[in-house]
Amino acid sequence: MLERDTSWWVASRSMLMVDLFVENPIPFEDAWARSETLDLDGTEIRYANLEHLMTMKRAAGRSKDLDDVEKLARIQRTDRS
Repeated sequence: MLERDTSWWVASRSMLMVDLFVENPIPFEDAWARSETLDLDGTEIRYANLEHLMTMKRAAGRSKDLDDVEKLARIQRTDRS
């Protein structure tokens, strides 16, 4: 049985690690509607907004993700002030 989230290491790209969720922590439509974009050399990259990123990391529940949530919350507080 798969855990709630699973990490996959891509051997052909030693620096690429992909985390997959078995269960969606956020409905896709909501995540897409509230996602943000970045232009990277003419290619639009879509990524989760800060609130959704924190929700996904809480859902993963790993210690490294929970540490990230604390750091992201500090960034969020700084941005609001």
